[in-house]
Amino acid sequence: MKKILNWKVVVGVLALLVLLAIATPFVLSWLEFERMACARRREVVPLVLTEMASLHLVLREYRKEHGRYPEGDSRAIIRAMKGDMIIPAGKLLPDDSLLDPWKTPYVIRIVPGKEIELRSAGPDRKFGTPDDFVDIQQIEP
Repeated sequence: MKKILNWKVVVGVLALLVLLAIATPFVLSWLEFERMACARRREVVPLVLTEMASLHLVLREYRKEHGRYPEGDSRAIIRAMKGDMIIPAGKLLPDDSLLDPWKTPYVIRIVPGKEIELRSAGPDRKFGTPDDFVDIQQIEP
């Protein structure tokens, strides 16, 4: 009876070792993927903030030059400012949508006399979720 018990323990330990050997590459791969995703987020967050700051700057310059802010939806605003902006390749769609780092169009909303709101959908590419980036600046009189 004692030999059978030892045999069952040995088989159990071997089965556990086989499962660990199979699972380890998957776990390591997942950990590497997560590490890379975290590194990417650390790179992209400053980029989206820099792009938003640049958009605010171009909007203020547009107002100085034209005496008013551009009007319309996000695409109309970008279309009006295109000549005043240096836009990297791949950031502007043919319909004049300006893409954030996650390849989702920025939303630009100008409330005359009140504020300018810039919105990025963030990593999940869905607006209205906690990972959105929103930059609201008051309009100077």
